[in-house]
Amino acid sequence: GVFLFDTNNPNSNFNFQRGKIMNIKNNKPANKEIEKLIQICKETQMQDPEKCLITGKKILELALINQDIENEGIAYRAIGLGFMNQRKYIKAIECFKNVVTRRIDFSEFNYFIPIHNAIGHCYWRKGDKDTALKFFKQTLELNIQKDDKTEIAKDQVNLGALYLQMGDYDKSIEYNNEALKCFKKLKNVEGIGFAYGNLGNCYHYLGKYEEGIECNLKAISYAKKNNNLPSLGRSLQAASSLFQKVGNFNKAVECALESLTIKKKLNENPINVLISLGIIYKEWNNHKKAMEYNLEALKLCIQEKDESNTSRVMNNIGNIYMEKKDNSEALLYYQKALKLHKKIKDKHGMMIVL
Repeated sequence: GVFLFDTNNPNSNFNFQRGKIMNIKNNKPANKEIEKLIQICKETQMQDPEKCLITGKKILELALINQDIENEGIAYRAIGLGFMNQRKYIKAIECFKNVVTRRIDFSEFNYFIPIHNAIGHCYWRKGDKDTALKFFKQTLELNIQKDDKTEIAKDQVNLGALYLQMGDYDKSIEYNNEALKCFKKLKNVEGIGFAYGNLGNCYHYLGKYEEGIECNLKAISYAKKNNNLPSLGRSLQAASSLFQKVGNFNKAVECALESLTIKKKLNENPINVLISLGIIYKEWNNHKKAMEYNLEALKLCIQEKDESNTSRVMNNIGNIYMEKKDNSEALLYYQKALKLHKKIKDKHGMMIVL
């Protein structure tokens, strides 16, 4: 996975702060009930997006009654966050755009920068990377005007992460290196780790495995310093894949197992790590361990109704049986994998099985 500064990160600047809390029409202090509701949104935007959404709608209702444009913007921000966390990105984008149209002072950076950032994240998550790129660049330009060095570096990491996913590794390296320089000057441990993590992934895809390992080991070190378990888990998984590429299976397994422990501790889905362990042990000619992790992954895939990974794991199990010269069992799993690939219209998966 890529390393980026998410708008839902508790350390993000996407919050409910406003310059003035008042009814713009009659210049009176805002409704006390609205202030209580805004506080609820602050507390629930990450942990309980449904409550944040419902509360945002209550704020909007009161703001419309009072003709309070300022709090209409706040309401749409809360509703947008609720939709975003429910993965309803089109609705979230509509709400965030409504925020912009309800602002009187268009020069206030703190208000518009997080909105542009959030819209960019929504477009990215719904698969429209080109539009996401446009909004991320707008966010960067606004932070340059504001001369906020930390936010500029965060934007550069996000752009680097997006270019990484778009396959433009040179651009990704350029942005992440710029961010790295800035974060080092600022002594921002989290930012340094994120930039190294993205650089490691770039070098991996470019086939520069040793450089990738060096960057990922630095990302691991900084994630540990910052006690950032999600980033540590991703860095360990990335390092595991790179160690596998250079044939250092012992280190590959060590990193993958540590990543698996973190996934379970965070109650995150461990399927991809289990699949990786199965592949590493197969390449290491340890068929027993390879089968053990693939079967554990298969069980979870079926429980999660994850047909894409189910077909992938079945194909991996077929490969293990083939290496063990058990052709009948191999054929059985290949047939099951092929059936699922056809069902989900995965042409690439079908070609691999065939």
